[in-house]
Amino acid sequence: SRLLQQTRAPAVLLEVRGKAGGDSAGPIDKLGTLARFFTPQGIVAWNNGFAVADSGNNVIRFIDYDGNVTTLAGDLSLAALSHELELEVDNYGFADGTGALVRFHFPTALAVDEAGDLLISDTLNGAVRKLAAASKEVTTVATGFVRPAGLAVGLDKSIYVADFNRHSIYRIVDGHPVLLAGSNSPFE
Repeated sequence: SRLLQQTRAPAVLLEVRGKAGGDSAGPIDKLGTLARFFTPQGIVAWNNGFAVADSGNNVIRFIDYDGNVTTLAGDLSLAALSHELELEVDNYGFADGTGALVRFHFPTALAVDEAGDLLISDTLNGAVRKLAAASKEVTTVATGFVRPAGLAVGLDKSIYVADFNRHSIYRIVDGHPVLLAGSNSPFE
């Protein structure tokens, strides 16, 4: 049945992509085309559905196999206020916790670690965060990046990070980025 789950996910992704999001941007949790995203960047099969880094809304969303969209972490109500008033309402920041208490600043890439927890590249905070599958609590895995944008979990269970402003690839060791490959020089 594990193979069936893995092969089912891509087919479902195509179906959900056609349903969820509609044709306008915004911060709405609903079913299918009634849901709205704002600059979604990352998507990964996770927990019987898909986790989405909704970068412009500074939240992590979830789409189940039926197309229901919900917010896992971050405050979508502040994003809604910003869109409704057409003003910049600060719904970004840096805070660990659960639900609407969590703050991200332009989350982009997503990956799943060996425990089934969701890893999040919190790009404009220069950090990698983790959303625990069971408790939905967000914690900080590592800081010290300039612009982490890509994530992978290696066969050795290490977390690897692409930092696009440093033109480099890092491995996280004891909560710190360790240069694996690249120049380590910031973009100028």
